[in-house]
Amino acid sequence: MLTSLYRAWLDADWKSQSDFVDDVIATAKRDVDIKPSDGNLDGVARNLISIFEPGGSLGTAAKAAELLSENERVLCGSNCRVLTDLRPIFSADITKNPKSAVIQHVLKIAFHDAGEDIKEFYVAMDGDDVRYLQNLFERAIEKEHTLRSSLSGAGIAVVGQDETEES
Repeated sequence: MLTSLYRAWLDADWKSQSDFVDDVIATAKRDVDIKPSDGNLDGVARNLISIFEPGGSLGTAAKAAELLSENERVLCGSNCRVLTDLRPIFSADITKNPKSAVIQHVLKIAFHDAGEDIKEFYVAMDGDDVRYLQNLFERAIEKEHTLRSSLSGAGIAVVGQDETEES
């Protein structure tokens, strides 16, 4: 919510944080559902002004989120899957048990399109394809690690996207 407020402040081109916060507080005062438990909207206003401080962490996070989502399609990782099937190969006489089979993996890729709708598509793969993609991803992870090390050495923080170490 705060990131959205910050983006609204930037997009509407308010002259100052305090002007924007004054408008937010005035709106909150008119809306009976938006009241802090202690009723102190002045404290909320002070907190918002400090949060919207130029160059602060909220602004950096808002800009990072915007940069990460500026592509036409953005992966929706929580909806992606790999489905693995065993496909029997029947002989000409389909009444006889199959003597061979193939293993097929189907990669389901879900993504947000430019309109923010979630869409998906499926790609069939064999084990060699999976290993090829695994090598590509391992290479991407190594490149990211190298970039993170370089940026850290230069005193530049990478926003969001925490690097997770596998155990």
